[in-house]
Amino acid sequence: MRLVPFAKRYARALLKSAEERGKIEEVFQEINFFSKLFQENSRLRAYLITPEVDKRAKMKIVSDLLQNKTSDLFLNFIRLLILKNRQVYFIEIAQQFTQLYNQKMHRVKAKIISVIPLGDEILTEIKRYLSASLKADIMLENRIDADILGGFIIDIEGKAIDASLRQQLNDLRARLMKKVIAA
Repeated sequence: MRLVPFAKRYARALLKSAEERGKIEEVFQEINFFSKLFQENSRLRAYLITPEVDKRAKMKIVSDLLQNKTSDLFLNFIRLLILKNRQVYFIEIAQQFTQLYNQKMHRVKAKIISVIPLGDEILTEIKRYLSASLKADIMLENRIDADILGGFIIDIEGKAIDASLRQQLNDLRARLMKKVIAA
């Protein structure tokens, strides 16, 4: 994700407006709906991004597309992006909104990386433990990586707990090399 300085400001403003109207969850669903549409429909994306298309034409297509499918708040937000030529950065703004939404709702993304897929019981237990420890709703994802050899790595928003066999072997190798050099 590229860092767009104003993306967080737009996301924060939308979240605040949604909160004032009691529509945080609704706007979160709408931003996900439009993000998916924006990413999957290359013709729509090209039409909205190209500078050759007039702003009024872009607003009309967005209005036709989103009218009665999203709240006026969200529709007006997209119109504002078009008016300010910021629609190009919609995905970055949506990502920032999702991050702010997750913080507000005390939701934390976590990954557990293992050699084999973990069963539902184990994942539920890990999720329960992390939820209690972090006092947050955990969104847990299980990723498979044969390179870790065994054990697991838990990644919580960029902070890792590495209990993999690969890491243990690297630590052992480093200690042995220290002893060999010291001797």
